[in-house]
Amino acid sequence: MPPRLCIVSVYRPDVFQEAVNALSLGQNIEVIVDRRIGDRPVPGRDESASERRRYDIEEELRMVGYAFVD
Repeated sequence: MPPRLCIVSVYRPDVFQEAVNALSLGQNIEVIVDRRIGDRPVPGRDESASERRRYDIEEELRMVGYAFVD
């Protein structure tokens, strides 16, 4: 089974280190940093299902500092 991903905001290095310590220990979760710049969705635009999911991830990254992806 491929590992789940935990994407951490580039603006939250504190969350990254905590996630690596807590999640990568035998739980099949890979922790990575979101390094995308300038590739953000435009609110109000007609979006496909994949873009809506991406927006949900964007929202989690902004609000919480990380997001899980299956």
